[in-house]
Amino acid sequence: QQRTKGENQKKPTDLLDGWAPLGTVSLVLHACKWKYTAPCADLRKLMREEIQVAASWWTKEIKKKYDAKTNGPEALEKFHSSLAAGLTKRCTGHWHVEDPMKGCAYRSLSYDSRVDPLLRKAAEEAGIKQSIEELLSGSRYIMFINPGIFLTLAWIFAP
Repeated sequence: QQRTKGENQKKPTDLLDGWAPLGTVSLVLHACKWKYTAPCADLRKLMREEIQVAASWWTKEIKKKYDAKTNGPEALEKFHSSLAAGLTKRCTGHWHVEDPMKGCAYRSLSYDSRVDPLLRKAAEEAGIKQSIEELLSGSRYIMFINPGIFLTLAWIFAP
């Protein structure tokens, strides 16, 4: 069953209604990306697209403090590829278009109280010499990768 535009969909801002974290959130990034689902043949394509967006977002974030002289320019591309491969493995079998929130914690990717193992592994496989903690310092992120919904919460701490 296909959904039509606007049918049973919340606005991106509705997802955050009533959400009040402990502490100060300076910024909420990348509220949502809506897709309209199609029959099974397109589910893998939808998952791959969502994963590419997620991997690109994390790559953009580490690039802000990335030292190309130390790590080499090609390491960012390797990081992106490695992270996308890890996310594909994580999400396969856990992509529930009929209930996008089912399994959302399993598909999430975070750098908050701990570094998500996929981020650390992608950085190591890419040969990035800087630590992931150094590259993402000053912020805390939780990204939810769900069918049709792409949400990243970011806490930016002032020094």
